[in-house]
Amino acid sequence: MSVLGVDIGTSRCKAAAFNLDGKMLAMYSREYQRLMPLPGRYEILPSQLISALESIIADVAAQVKRDPIEAISFSVFGGSFVPLDSDFNPLGNLISTADNRGLPDMESWLESFTAERTYQITGIIPHTSEFLIKAIACSRTSPDIYERTAMLASAEEFVYAHLGVIPVVDRSTASTYMAYDIKSGDWSAEILDAAGICRSLLAPIVECGSVIGRLSRAVSQRLGLSGDVVVVAGGHDQQVAALGAGQVRPGIVTDSLGTVEAMSAALESPELGRAFMQNNLPNWCHVYNGLFCTAAYNYSCADLLNWAARVFYGAQAGDELELLKRGLAEMPDAPSSVLVQPHFCGSGTPYMDAVSRGAIAGLDLSVTREQLMRAIIDCQNYEMRLNMDIWRKLGISADSIRVFGGLAQNDRILQIKADILDAIVTKVGCSESG
Repeated sequence: MSVLGVDIGTSRCKAAAFNLDGKMLAMYSREYQRLMPLPGRYEILPSQLISALESIIADVAAQVKRDPIEAISFSVFGGSFVPLDSDFNPLGNLISTADNRGLPDMESWLESFTAERTYQITGIIPHTSEFLIKAIACSRTSPDIYERTAMLASAEEFVYAHLGVIPVVDRSTASTYMAYDIKSGDWSAEILDAAGICRSLLAPIVECGSVIGRLSRAVSQRLGLSGDVVVVAGGHDQQVAALGAGQVRPGIVTDSLGTVEAMSAALESPELGRAFMQNNLPNWCHVYNGLFCTAAYNYSCADLLNWAARVFYGAQAGDELELLKRGLAEMPDAPSSVLVQPHFCGSGTPYMDAVSRGAIAGLDLSVTREQLMRAIIDCQNYEMRLNMDIWRKLGISADSIRVFGGLAQNDRILQIKADILDAIVTKVGCSESG
């Protein structure tokens, strides 16, 4: 037998089958287009996500017929939002993490409910990337759609419903919604009342690793699966990937180099003090053994490098990889004198400024595209060094970091990261630890 793990990300999904000894038997991935209908708007077509998802599951299943898949679980990117009707069909596109259409709603929330009270309940500072702000924005901007909504969902609930199992949300993902009481472990009535959202519109919360259903025969056949396939609750992608990289206790720091760069540190309990709050450090439930975690992140990681591959090297959208590899190989060895503010999708921690934008400073007529590529890598890591210095002051050890993700396969990137962060950087054996 084998088990199937599926990661649903902001730009692609991946599926990998493992035997019971932990050996990877097969892996496939597929991209989907992220729409940008207006500045600051980021959406995914639900039909494209489902098409990619079903395709990779079928591809993996075809490769492991001798070890048939008997269980499937998902990790899902945070900050997604889609309203579903009473039949669990999407009433619009899936809104992605960096979408900032909820900026007016975030500002209103800060005035009426305050950041301090929100943080004491949820462990999260209000931000346009949060599920709750997106839900409030939906009720304001699309009241006709909101009236027809039976469930306010993330990609997780949407996928479960599509596969014919009861749409639920795992605890680690629920804790990222800005509607979860980090102390009581349930949806916060106070938060939902202030947001004007009925609890019945949110999915039930389940434990990570719990069995939530079985695929019907029809769904299994459509996906190329055989036998009785159990669906197991997974988790928020960052915590799942951190566990895959060995984060089972405080003191182990992981770094995911994907569309978004996210560093994660495990916590024994939520840290709700002023220092954590002032630096916009979230408190999330971990997927492992009752732990919690915090994170530092830069929203413009692989996204920014793909942009550079298109602008500097002429790559076509969706086909940036080879020219990106070329650009990274041609970078100069010396640090760049050019500075790049990597806020092309707004800033992550510690500022969490949704309207901050990218900038390039220090240009003159001698600057080359190779120097600009090096500047991007340097400054992405300067951004994370700022976060690491904050962590160290707060007592979070960041002297050894376990790195994974597509960009972690580039040794030059890892050496630059180690130099700038002043840390031992170790590449995880499997690039896709989640």
